[in-house]
Amino acid sequence: MEKIGWTVTMRRLIDGEEARILTGDSFRDTAVGDTMTTESRHFCISFSALGRVIARHWGAVIVGWLVLMGLVIGLAPRWDEVTYDGDLAYMPATMTSVRAERLLERAFPTGRSKSEMVVMAERPVGSLTADDQKAVDRLAARLHNLLGIARYEEAQRGWAEAARLRKAGQQEAAEAAFVRADQNQHGALSAWEEARRLDERFAEPINNRAFLERELGQDQSADQLAQLARDHAPQWTSWGTQLQPADERPLPLIDVWTRHTDIVGSKLRSRDRQAELVVLRMSQEFMATDNIRVLQRLEQEVAAVRGASGFPAGLATHVTGSAAVGGDMLRSAARASRIPSCTRC
Repeated sequence: MEKIGWTVTMRRLIDGEEARILTGDSFRDTAVGDTMTTESRHFCISFSALGRVIARHWGAVIVGWLVLMGLVIGLAPRWDEVTYDGDLAYMPATMTSVRAERLLERAFPTGRSKSEMVVMAERPVGSLTADDQKAVDRLAARLHNLLGIARYEEAQRGWAEAARLRKAGQQEAAEAAFVRADQNQHGALSAWEEARRLDERFAEPINNRAFLERELGQDQSADQLAQLARDHAPQWTSWGTQLQPADERPLPLIDVWTRHTDIVGSKLRSRDRQAELVVLRMSQEFMATDNIRVLQRLEQEVAAVRGASGFPAGLATHVTGSAAVGGDMLRSAARASRIPSCTRC
């Protein structure tokens, strides 16, 4: 007889028939009736009965499973409601890092970034020229425009939250939500105004300012801004009626720092004047999967500035920062998972 090591197999489990049980490195022949307990025999009979029911009513079984699947899909919470994104989100609340994070959130509830993406513009030889600085300003203008959109969308969520809290009778919380929404709306206006100052011919922040002015009932000012946007971007089909760029998910931006920023601006330029930084301060952690999208969008903005006419020859640009590193790592991992494995390597 063939030996089978450390396995137990049972050929047939029918009363009265012979079953061969192989255990360890030996075997023995015996009758099923001598080895099966009453519980085991009932267990086998129950599965046999279940199989017969399913075989006779297979259509009803399939329909039942489909109905159950539909109920689970309909009643289960959304994926985004039960999952977290980031490097600290799943850590226990008792860990020192998480406790420190909570303390920071209470001390600085707004304006505190969790990660950054940084664009560095530099010349390997020589100082940055005036044209170089104008090119950096054009990039910063595009990023300030995106910051304005992010602050605008945050304000809209704040107004809705304030209305919900007021309806629920939570007046104090509603007032706090209203103040935050108002701050975000003013932040959007300031971001678009800064974008206009950095690049006077950039139509998108002018259009977005017109859009918000119209929402605030300032029709005359909105009309003037919309006409100015039309002068700079005649290829559009409408001006001041929607945010530009249209159909774009807002980026998780808190602020954009450039050499013009108060206090920190002078720190964003090297002493030899060969390099300059533009810093995007973000609300999500550096390993958030959404950083893949944000990094891709930032690279598109840099490419748009570099591809425009008049970009200075020899000016190099690089993207770095904690969130850029995290997004690049996640993007590389996603690409690697799509590469077919080599079975003969």
